[in-house]
Amino acid sequence: MKKPEIKTASEYYRMKRPEFFSDSKVSSEIVLTKEVLALELDKISTNQKQDLFEGFCRRLVEKVIAPNLIPQTGPTGGGDGKTDAETFPVSTDISDRWFIPENGWNKDEKWAFAFSAKKAWKPKAESDIKNILSTNREYTRIYFISNQTIASKLRKEAQDKFIKKYSIDVVILDGVWLLEEVFKNNLIDIAVDSLNLSSVYKNTKVVQGANDIERNKLLEELEEKIKNPNRYSKYDFQKVEDALEAAVLARKLEKPRDEVEGKFDRAIRFCKQINFNRHWIRIHYQKAWTYLYYYDDYSSFISEYKNLKKFISVKSSADEIELLTNLFSSLRGFCASNCNLEDYEIDLGEEKEELYSLLKKVSNDQTRLYTSLKARIDLTIQYLMDSVSDNKNPDKLIHELHESLSKTVGMIEFPFESYHQIFEGLGNLFPNNNEYDNLIDLVASIAEKRTSELSSGKIFLQRGGQKYAKSFYKESVVYFGKAILKLAKEETEYELGLALLSLGHAFARIGLNWASNNCFISSNFMAFKSWHQQGKIDKQTFECTKQLATNELLLGRIPSFLTWYELLQVIKSQIEIDEYEEEIPTLEMLDAFLSVRLSNTNTNETQFAYLPDILERQTLWLSQNISLFKLGYSDLILAEYKKLEINSESDLYNYFELTANQPFRLQMVYETNFLSEKEIIIKSKILGCTFKYVMQADIELLLAAEGFAAFFENYLSTSITKLLAKTEEIEIRLERNTELKIFNFTMDELGSKFHIKINKYSHSEESFHGFQLKMVELVSRVLANNFITNDLEGYLENLYKNEELNERLIFVYEHRNFTINILGDNPKILFDNWSKGKKEYKNKGSELIKFRIKENQNEENKVNFNEFKQSRHDESKVVSIIQDKLWDEAKWNGFGVFYAPEAGYGIFLSFKNGEPGKSIFNNWINRFGKEDKNNIIKITIVKGVKRKNPYWYKVLITANLEALKLEAKERYFSVTNRVHQITPNNPDNMYRIEQIIKSKTKFLFCPAQMTVDGKDIEPFFEKGIIKSEIEIKNAWELGLNDPASVVIIDDDDPIIPIDVKNAPVLEILKKRKNK
Repeated sequence: MKKPEIKTASEYYRMKRPEFFSDSKVSSEIVLTKEVLALELDKISTNQKQDLFEGFCRRLVEKVIAPNLIPQTGPTGGGDGKTDAETFPVSTDISDRWFIPENGWNKDEKWAFAFSAKKAWKPKAESDIKNILSTNREYTRIYFISNQTIASKLRKEAQDKFIKKYSIDVVILDGVWLLEEVFKNNLIDIAVDSLNLSSVYKNTKVVQGANDIERNKLLEELEEKIKNPNRYSKYDFQKVEDALEAAVLARKLEKPRDEVEGKFDRAIRFCKQINFNRHWIRIHYQKAWTYLYYYDDYSSFISEYKNLKKFISVKSSADEIELLTNLFSSLRGFCASNCNLEDYEIDLGEEKEELYSLLKKVSNDQTRLYTSLKARIDLTIQYLMDSVSDNKNPDKLIHELHESLSKTVGMIEFPFESYHQIFEGLGNLFPNNNEYDNLIDLVASIAEKRTSELSSGKIFLQRGGQKYAKSFYKESVVYFGKAILKLAKEETEYELGLALLSLGHAFARIGLNWASNNCFISSNFMAFKSWHQQGKIDKQTFECTKQLATNELLLGRIPSFLTWYELLQVIKSQIEIDEYEEEIPTLEMLDAFLSVRLSNTNTNETQFAYLPDILERQTLWLSQNISLFKLGYSDLILAEYKKLEINSESDLYNYFELTANQPFRLQMVYETNFLSEKEIIIKSKILGCTFKYVMQADIELLLAAEGFAAFFENYLSTSITKLLAKTEEIEIRLERNTELKIFNFTMDELGSKFHIKINKYSHSEESFHGFQLKMVELVSRVLANNFITNDLEGYLENLYKNEELNERLIFVYEHRNFTINILGDNPKILFDNWSKGKKEYKNKGSELIKFRIKENQNEENKVNFNEFKQSRHDESKVVSIIQDKLWDEAKWNGFGVFYAPEAGYGIFLSFKNGEPGKSIFNNWINRFGKEDKNNIIKITIVKGVKRKNPYWYKVLITANLEALKLEAKERYFSVTNRVHQITPNNPDNMYRIEQIIKSKTKFLFCPAQMTVDGKDIEPFFEKGIIKSEIEIKNAWELGLNDPASVVIIDDDDPIIPIDVKNAPVLEILKKRKNK
């Protein structure tokens, strides 16, 4: 069998990936050959084409040496200026944008050019040098270009002699150089036009391919941007990326090598200004790839490989390490096969040892799951290649690959398609290996599942969009949530980003800001991932960061807002954002929103004092002015407002008062939070229940709190009509414990206070399952103790089976890691991160200046106890003074009047078990004090509930909504209560109660325990609360919207006066019986 011919790297790559090469077709009927052009150059003087030759040289120089030439004019070559051409001065800001000259341009340089067609080139060269120097124009270099073919030794000797004699840099170029540059850079048209040769020599026909048409268009656009000195700042990331993309496009278009290298050199010049590792890695990688797979230049490839290696360490990202691994594979493959590596001072064994050591260390880093697993797979592939060359059994290694690949299922970042191709390619080395058969079976199984998931994901994404567009936000959450994991593939990164963005907006629409934040952070991470890999920042990063900044203004966290706003400024400077259709540009809009929040903030004077300096550095001018005004520094800003006819502090107050009353005030969810205390708090509202997260001021604990808040909001997001909260507030206290791999928690006896010990809201590969189980255990305890549902089993089955909840939650578990990846290891999310070293503006007054807030009539709460059409979680509020667990243990069994000499008249609640009864009153005392001045504990007696038992009555204990301060957006209320029916045989008890009410005196309300024989009570006076109100109502008067209507059940038979027709209570009974 004939051994296959070993192809060069460029031949192999062109065969394997033709789409990365030019697809244009060039044909020529008659071609200008080197021999023909050499003859033309030799006969320049004979044919009297000296002037044409000078034009030819000038145009060639502009292409390959320096484009900034001024041609000299005059009757003969050289004119009166003594030179044939010279450079004009340009700033480095402009010259850096050229992809020629090779070494860049020094703004202080000035070059002169002399062109000659004389046979006696040497005396002519010296004569021209003397003439040029006689002008005293301070030239720094002289180029002498001749049409003659000059021996290399003679040319070098002449250069050295002239440099020494005239103390100026001299470069002599001859006819050989002219020929090389014309044909190497495909400048035949210039030669034909300049030397007035026959047009048949440029009779070439170019049919551009579809790829090249698009590439040329992109290249032209990029070059226009790069040439524009006003397009970028000096230290602009995008300038480097555009320059690198231009070089790669030129490579794919198969432009002349000098042009491609020149464009890479330009990218390097830009990169030196910024000196950013990620840019260096990508530039050196692309240069190395170009040298090997386009030019078969092993020496330059190895040089760039070494350059790249300097920037890679164990802290590098998985994608960066992959680039080094790719180049090493090429080094051990094509390079080692086609050249002697020792000639290039590189030892393959040493390189292998270094790379393997790096991959081992990274694969053992369990804090970066994806990076470690990817490094393990890459290392195993390298070992597998070794086994082939060493003729060793590969089965164990293939089995390890199988195990590792199986762990990537569901791993969002893993580039399965890339490895799919690798495993298929390696299959040629193992045509009859059972282990490899199993590996390919796994690859096929994953590929099949991915195909199915992609199809389903796109359908769910579209359906979610349809529901969102019609304002079915809660329902859209289900479909967006079902789409995200299915779309978490390399080939659907755009769709995944769209699904996450849409889910984030849907969460925001139903009042779940932490779940929304998590989606925007996840989408942002995916967008930044493409920036890390390809250097492209797209509009998705801008949109996500804008939403995160906006969300933080709604939540009120000043440090977090500043962090996202700072990032937003950087992103906006790097990409073009068309905001002409917006009423207010994004950055100005956010400044306006922040100014509204600050104008409504009347506490935290200490933190406020640092705001003016912080806000000035972030160019938040309006917010800075408001903070200065509130601190009493109106004199520093008044001059700025005189053009608005604001001439006094009073005028300024009125102007800022308008700001304070802007509609954004009504959208703010929580009070302003500077996150500056030793103990910090964040809050979340779900189904009307407040989740309060309390922790020490620690970045890891704060990120953990955000993760838990996003988890609970996501988990319960679609439960608006399926769950009912019975607890007003759930407190989750977090404590740092660096020894824990998975968090643990405890809860109090009531099940509403949790204590979580945690190191980081993160997990290793091995602990992920345990982390998930712990989260499920935590949410189960929260649900069991604080929420009620008619069908728990059906509720959970719908969540996990129909809504595919686990897929929706997958990004929540990565909240901390995604945030760190975007903002760095030490994100500035605490106020100290911003205030250190900043100027302090101490408050001039006794307190911050406050603005008059005009209450909107629409803000009045309309309590609705009937129809429930809630669509947002923050529209409802749980109002609870009842702890179910204590009441269940205490067993309420009596109510009545007592008299005691030391306490006077009072009302008691008697319980079968006194201790939990005491605890009920203890909790009330802790919340409302020893005297219930605002009558928050509402006692309502409903009499006349049973016609056959006229003395019976019911007692309702609940919260008094009218006494509570309720927020404008809270329209629905879940009010917990306890009802007990008292069954006396006479009216005495009711008479005594009515006498207490008529006396309008304060009385003691206390717990009591029934004696064993049931004939007496034992009051606990020390647990008593002073009250002044009891409400008594007749059952027949109760209507559907009366809070006391809850006491009426379907078998009640209220006493209705004879003269009353259509008593309101009848509607209640009708509704109860129809249920």
